[in-house]
Amino acid sequence: MPDEIAEYLGPISDEFAALDLGDKRRNARAVGIAERIAEAPARSFPKLVRSEAEREALYRLLNNDAVEFREIVRPHALASAQRGTSQGLTRVVHDTTDFVFKGDREGMGLVMHKMKGFFGHFALAVSGGEARVPLGVVGIHPFARSSKPPKESLTLRKRQGRATPRAEKEAHRWETLAVETQTLFANGDAIHVMDQEADDYYLFAALEQAGLRYVIRGSSERRLQPRRGRKIQEVLDEQRCESFRTVPLTARPKNRAEKNRKAHPPREEREARLEIRWVHVDVERPEHSQSDVPSLSLWAVQVFEPEPPPGESAIQWTLYTNEPVEDAAAATAVVDHYRARWRIEEYFRALKQGCAVEKRQLCSYDAMVRAIALLAPVAWRLLLLRSLGRDDTPLPAAAIFDEDELAAARILCEHARCYKLPPEPTIREFMFAVAALGGHIRNNGEPGWLVLGRGFDDLLQATVVVRATRSRAVRSDQS
Repeated sequence: MPDEIAEYLGPISDEFAALDLGDKRRNARAVGIAERIAEAPARSFPKLVRSEAEREALYRLLNNDAVEFREIVRPHALASAQRGTSQGLTRVVHDTTDFVFKGDREGMGLVMHKMKGFFGHFALAVSGGEARVPLGVVGIHPFARSSKPPKESLTLRKRQGRATPRAEKEAHRWETLAVETQTLFANGDAIHVMDQEADDYYLFAALEQAGLRYVIRGSSERRLQPRRGRKIQEVLDEQRCESFRTVPLTARPKNRAEKNRKAHPPREEREARLEIRWVHVDVERPEHSQSDVPSLSLWAVQVFEPEPPPGESAIQWTLYTNEPVEDAAAATAVVDHYRARWRIEEYFRALKQGCAVEKRQLCSYDAMVRAIALLAPVAWRLLLLRSLGRDDTPLPAAAIFDEDELAAARILCEHARCYKLPPEPTIREFMFAVAALGGHIRNNGEPGWLVLGRGFDDLLQATVVVRATRSRAVRSDQS
């Protein structure tokens, strides 16, 4: 895994090689901004630029209506899909996250309660092997809701929703982005992975009609026929179970937000013994579905904990797929595809915390969307770096970082943090050093995104000084 990741960690400019914003100067400006961001992902835009002219150029680019955010994303998406095609089967993981900002900004709407912002629906390519290496973003669909809360009752909104064409609904983003991203994979060897929000008959049917492979987590309470049909859980309960795995479960604190407590209730740390079962089912179109497909033939795979400890909620995943599941090996493969979904959660943290997206002081939705398009490959690169930093394989830091960055880290660590960096550090040792610059204490375990972001900020400033000193010494020698 380390060698594979290191192979992808070229200069950030590689991710913009095919950039075409309609003007060579505009292309160069965008690549230059991305290079500055990659040096210190959490640093604010004003601090990244070196002059007033650069600052003006940055904001001119981000506020330019002629610059399409999709064109900024496109070269990274192409590069990500190429990495996927080169390594074989690719899992394309889909999910939506919110971006929340302080104050009123043009074009932004309600996210939750009274908070303002917008949403981003992402597709992240992940390698097909057990390492589940993130290969890059292959698609982004941003959208903002109304800035005013709905006044209609919930019942009325449901009725209106049934009458609203699918293409006008937020849910349409799931099948739209899946079909769009599939076109990037020339050999078609991609499988689309989605969480419970995508548990929708219309979506299943749309993916089937487009010829896409999928694994989607859903409810086992779904009925085979509308209204009084048998539930899929009843059919699963009749199947033979096989021993699956014993997995460690981390503790969940009780002081979570109400929304998170409902989806992920508190629990103690423990090991869970899991079993697996699967069944082929034919599901008829639900009563209110807008799909014109009368029925679907698919497989349900369920991983569950038969005997949870007293007072603890049982682990259970029900996964729907159009992959053939004839035996335990095929069922396990479906579960392993779904396990790749957690990579996109890590990617969102890299984007929000490592790249400080929600702290960017831009005044409009359109400008922020363009900024996220620039930040998307930087966040992916940061996620790869942290993955390397958590691996014990002794890959040298010099394979990724240049001589000036290593020298700057060594100086800062020894003189500002009393932290000893080895003469030839590994990537892991170097990332711990960067985290130490950001205030991380090694006894606290693996570093998080915030301390890494602060550490890279300090490293950038020190690297600028080292390069300037080296350049001055060279000029002095030449004279």
